[in-house]
Amino acid sequence: MEKTFTIIIPVRMDNDERRRNLETVLRWIAPLNVPVLLLEADAQSELGFYKEKFPNLEYIFVYDENKVFHRTKYINVLLRKAKTEIVAVWDADIIVSYLQIRETVEALSGGNGTIMYPYDGIVRMLPADKSDIFRDDLNLHAVERLSLPPLLGRRSCGGIYFVNKTRYFSIGGENENYIGWGPEDAERLRRALIMGHRVEWLSTGSAYHLYHATSSSNFLTSALTEMRKEFIRECSMDREEMQQYINSEMPFRWA
Repeated sequence: MEKTFTIIIPVRMDNDERRRNLETVLRWIAPLNVPVLLLEADAQSELGFYKEKFPNLEYIFVYDENKVFHRTKYINVLLRKAKTEIVAVWDADIIVSYLQIRETVEALSGGNGTIMYPYDGIVRMLPADKSDIFRDDLNLHAVERLSLPPLLGRRSCGGIYFVNKTRYFSIGGENENYIGWGPEDAERLRRALIMGHRVEWLSTGSAYHLYHATSSSNFLTSALTEMRKEFIRECSMDREEMQQYINSEMPFRWA
């Protein structure tokens, strides 16, 4: 899989568990030997030392004092910077198997898909003690043998996804009207489907979410309310209306 895709990880660290999870993810993906773009947006740089620890990693720091971490904006920044056609957008606390990654890259490389999730729609949360064990030994087989319940009662569309960059940009890339976190994952999926683009999940294999304490430092209730209203409005659009929305609200942000 060498150099066949790029992994992008936009982050803002707000507690030690998130930092440990990020390092665990970086250790997990290191054997893939693909370019990794790590962007930290915060008031000060704390993660620059990773570029010395991981040879394939490029570190980008963006000074940003905003209370809300504008993740969609920084994903677009990294998508523009990636030099490969296939790009994996990877949360800093998600683990999936190497086989699932390979199957996803092969499917996107040989097909006409725009977005593909490298798991079967099920994300399973590791409790704190199991997360500690995995951070130490990186033994995914042991994790897969655990009886962990799904994180959601429906098919998930977050955590990690791969895109064909050209096709994804043709439907606007990330929608920067969505800030922080909330319905942006569902919006991405819904917009692609309205535009007639192919979105797929693998038939088997879960994704695993490493435990971390929840922080509200990058989240505002008022912003979430507005994003929900925006998502409801988008869900009512047909393809022509969505194209107009993309042209007016998301104009060539990747150019």
